[in-house]
Amino acid sequence: MIVRLASADEFYAVFEARCVYGSRAFVEGNASRAQAVRFFIGYDEKERPRLGTAMGYRDGEWLCPFSAPFGEVVATKDDESLERIYDFVSELCDTLAGAPVRFTLPPLFYGGQMLTRLHGVIANYAKGAYYDYNYHYDLSRADHFEEYLDRAARKNYRHTLQQGFAFAQTDDIARAYAVIKANRESHGYPLAMSLEQVTDTVERMVTARFFLLTLGDADVAAAMVYDVAPGIGQVVYWGDAPGYSELRPMNMLPPLLFAHYREAGYRILDIGPSSKRGVPSPGLCRFKESLGCELTLKPTFVL
Repeated sequence: MIVRLASADEFYAVFEARCVYGSRAFVEGNASRAQAVRFFIGYDEKERPRLGTAMGYRDGEWLCPFSAPFGEVVATKDDESLERIYDFVSELCDTLAGAPVRFTLPPLFYGGQMLTRLHGVIANYAKGAYYDYNYHYDLSRADHFEEYLDRAARKNYRHTLQQGFAFAQTDDIARAYAVIKANRESHGYPLAMSLEQVTDTVERMVTARFFLLTLGDADVAAAMVYDVAPGIGQVVYWGDAPGYSELRPMNMLPPLLFAHYREAGYRILDIGPSSKRGVPSPGLCRFKESLGCELTLKPTFVL
């Protein structure tokens, strides 16, 4: 296999992104976050394009992704062979020799056999790795939400049913963002994205939905969810407003989101990681597990 540089036009004429983070709109929309963005295509012995990836160069490293929760390697065949994947990764590393290559791959529920093969191949080439603790909710469970709760979560959920919360999707991005921003600031965690960045992203790069949980006139919790892949939504941000934790709004917001996406025909809601560079947050892990979420690992490999 021969790996060559390609233009964005050449790359996207051949490959279709499997998730929103590999789409042309998202990659080019975030190009300013890298010193350079390049597209690579691997060709077989008959000069047919087989595999490809988009990467960004920043601070002496080639990154996939350079501004997203995870990146992707795409193929012209849904079930590309293990041999081809080995050849592509090997040739890509040779092409980029002289600088580290860092891949963060999606959890395995995003793909089938090919993603599993890719995990194994890149792991075998890696000089270093860490694994983030990523949680998702199988939406087939949504109709029987209480059955999958642990004892404490079930008690808290039943408590929330008595509070009179109201739930709705909203087009008011600033209103939902304000709740999430206040939540993060109250815990000492600044948001990675400003309101302007969120607005720009959802206007130009992704399809997103915003939700509010209210009590009377008060906004007590909010969520921001991306459409990331067919049948999969991803919670980018969620949280409750300071001062309302005793009412347990975060025991009510998740099942309402699960029901919403179940009714919309989605299979999975990706709740996201509960760790940073592989170091878990035990409290977040316990909370997500208490809701019936399942744990999978999101790997980052340095080649």
